[in-house]
Amino acid sequence: WPAGLPEESRACTDLIHITDWLPTLLAACGIDSGPESDFDGMNVLPLLQGTGTITQIPRFWSWNYNFPSKDANTAMREDCWKLVRPFMLEISGYSTQPAVDMEKIPAPFPLQLFRLDTDPYERNDVSSLFPERVKEMNIKMENWFEKVMYDFNDMIDW
Repeated sequence: WPAGLPEESRACTDLIHITDWLPTLLAACGIDSGPESDFDGMNVLPLLQGTGTITQIPRFWSWNYNFPSKDANTAMREDCWKLVRPFMLEISGYSTQPAVDMEKIPAPFPLQLFRLDTDPYERNDVSSLFPERVKEMNIKMENWFEKVMYDFNDMIDW
């Protein structure tokens, strides 16, 4: 796309998420998504074009196969912090085993907190050192998940 992106190669260290593609492609096509759009992502076209920067927003994701679950396999990133609800096969929906009776699933693992600027490989859980940060991020993750479930239930014809 010679008219849209710079010709020179350059490294980008900003966090860009798959949810950014829709708002970015709309902007690249000159389509105004309007202020009422409630995308999870943001338009990163100025960053890709080398004409501006982006303001990082909290990022959320969940990697479950069948239904969303807030009890495991979910994470969020805000600035240098990453809060993780660790993977549980029983909740993920990825098991090849028969379905697990929900009452027999173990309690969720404790939340983990990583500081990615000093621990990019996520080897040191610092949740016990920053309990207020864990609490604040967990509230944001819970609020995000409520929106996910609202949207999920809105599109599923039960």
